[in-house]
Amino acid sequence: ARAVAQGVNVFVASGDSGSDCEGDGTVVADFPASHPNVIAVGGTQLTSDSHGGYSEVSWSGTAATGASGGGISTVFGAPDYQVSAQLPKEFAGHRSYPDISFNASPDSSQPTWIHYDPNSPSITPAQAQYVLIGGTSIAAPQWAGFMALLGEARAKGGGKSLGFLNPVLYGLRADQKSTVLNDIMTGSNGAYSAEAGFDAVTGWGSLRADQLLGVLK
Repeated sequence: ARAVAQGVNVFVASGDSGSDCEGDGTVVADFPASHPNVIAVGGTQLTSDSHGGYSEVSWSGTAATGASGGGISTVFGAPDYQVSAQLPKEFAGHRSYPDISFNASPDSSQPTWIHYDPNSPSITPAQAQYVLIGGTSIAAPQWAGFMALLGEARAKGGGKSLGFLNPVLYGLRADQKSTVLNDIMTGSNGAYSAEAGFDAVTGWGSLRADQLLGVLK
């Protein structure tokens, strides 16, 4: 709450076990992703074609295979920004997550430069290399990095800090969301399916960085 009051955004991975964060066959919301004062980042999967284009779907699967964490909290009520956004009835009255998403599937994982292999600590820095890493724990920092660039752009333009991102994102008009976000409408994470608008698999979707920067800076 103090971070939000100070305009600090805390990005949290939504989890990699779909709607079953306990991995025991139940539908349980993940913490701290379900907390109203964080921005929960879910996962998508990118697929390229032979013409250089790509499509984006939700990171789908189960707790056993891995999937974008998402769900409906039974502990936290819906924050004001979700109430104002008039989410679908299934989310009414409860904090639902993720809020947004980014590429996280191990099948379209992101190259990360590391100086050692955590599974082989004996490898020396001289053998540093790119390693492909997936999971929502790699997705959340991507959004945090974007927000750092946004903060820099706003400062250069003489603007103030944006403040807490969630009320801003949820408060965008439908036409704005369709311009700055990729609405993911394919796939599921177990109990929930991706659909038009907000859903408990990918939230509002992934970012179109240039367009979103233009709207928010």
